[in-house]
Amino acid sequence: MVARNLIRMACVVLPIIIAAQVQAGVVFSDLSYTSNSLTFTIDGQLSGYATPGQDDQFSIRYESGDVWAGTTSGSSANSWSTPVFDGTTFSLQGNTGDFGGPPYTWSMYTASLQDAVATHRTVTVTFGDNYLNTNALNPIFDFYWGNGHVESTQTFIGSASPVSAVPEPTSMLIFGAGTIGMGLVARRRAMRRTTV
Repeated sequence: MVARNLIRMACVVLPIIIAAQVQAGVVFSDLSYTSNSLTFTIDGQLSGYATPGQDDQFSIRYESGDVWAGTTSGSSANSWSTPVFDGTTFSLQGNTGDFGGPPYTWSMYTASLQDAVATHRTVTVTFGDNYLNTNALNPIFDFYWGNGHVESTQTFIGSASPVSAVPEPTSMLIFGAGTIGMGLVARRRAMRRTTV
């Protein structure tokens, strides 16, 4: 009876969790960085996010943690290994620096990024100067659709950090259900042995 209820619960909960992950929008993973570069993998699409005022820009901001080590003024040119989204083209590869506000990196595209899709794209952006703290204890990278400098023209799309991966909720649920199932099977076998 307990096993049946557990299976019924898993049949209800798993599709909800999987559907929530499908609707997650954009996901950043495999992030690593040096003092003058950042590499990340991106998957997802922008169609689920509010369109920002400047919808042809992609920005990375560095003020959430302690990864920024650059100066308080000045900037240098970026070089991106590839556009962040499938089938898109840069109009400007932008700059990295502190532009009188939060430090950030930006790039601009030849067309709107509305409905843009990224299919497991690995991107490296290299800066013309050493801006990042490779000994940061809390290296957080915030990704924005829009101009990274002006709050009213940007939409937050995600954060990433080069820390060890945390298991996804679905993985944990499947692992937990499997563990409980194995426990129930072991218990049933023990009960059969006792009655024989």
